[in-house]
Amino acid sequence: MSLPISSQDFLEAFGNVWHHQTASDDSCAAVAQAYRGNKSWTHFVLAEDVGLLAKVAKRLQQRLGLEHLGHYREWGRIDAMYAGGQDLLTMDKPGPADGYPDKIYAVIENENGGDVEQEMYKLILLRAPLKVLMFCDWAEDEREANPDKRIWLPQKLRHFEKMLAAFQSFWPEHEGTEYLFLVAARRSGIARHQPPMWRSWIFLGGTMTEHPLGI
Repeated sequence: MSLPISSQDFLEAFGNVWHHQTASDDSCAAVAQAYRGNKSWTHFVLAEDVGLLAKVAKRLQQRLGLEHLGHYREWGRIDAMYAGGQDLLTMDKPGPADGYPDKIYAVIENENGGDVEQEMYKLILLRAPLKVLMFCDWAEDEREANPDKRIWLPQKLRHFEKMLAAFQSFWPEHEGTEYLFLVAARRSGIARHQPPMWRSWIFLGGTMTEHPLGI
């Protein structure tokens, strides 16, 4: 089944927006500064209209021709949601106006700390063809110096797979559902004051696969 927004669509839009966000020395410095604080990074990622995810939504809307695609921030305790279609309360109100849209293209959670399993649990409970979890790993020099930090991310990804397997054994979700994990990490050495680097993994059909982003 062809998804309205696939994980590859999301990664293309994300990479495009990220390149624009870091296209100059000044913009790179601003992004790097935002990454140093939880509140500033949350604002950078989630801000209404001007945040990273809002810009990704606009890119997807233009590229995929999703006329009514809207970016909903903190809707029903979800960090972000891409949705559209008609409003299910009025049944005659096209999205992305406020209300209850009938087409949920993607649900997104962003976690700055270490408790990413809680955000993963929230995503598992939701119904959407694409579920995105954004979180942070340790910097490369920190991973090299500390064995626990080195295995932190692989352990998290394996834990996600176990969580999904447990839920699937009870009540399987649609076989085409994609989970996209976007992982940021501070750069090391002389590049430590640059914007973070990103890696991504896609979970589909019981298989976790890394997808290089190049950003």
